Amino acid sequence: MDVEVVNWRAVVAGPGITPEHRKTLADAVEKTVKSKEWAELLKARGWDDYYLPGDQFAAFLKAEQTRVGDVLKSIGLVKS
Repeated sequence: MDVEVVNWRAVVAGPGITPEHRKTLADAVEKTVKSKEWAELLKARGWDDYYLPGDQFAAFLKAEQTRVGDVLKSIGLVKS
């Protein structure tokens, strides 16, 4: 089975968050991932940068749910 799984992290908020709060959180994360300190941490730990902003990350999650679900079904760990 040719499968690659990447460990990722996210900052999420509960349902009903206001657009203003969503923007504040998104801006804070974007500022962090574009900082010199974050670049140095990535390099020091040998991490790859997979940062995706808001809507792009939501699309990634949706695609990953399908992809991983299909793999788990194909090897019999999840029933259809």
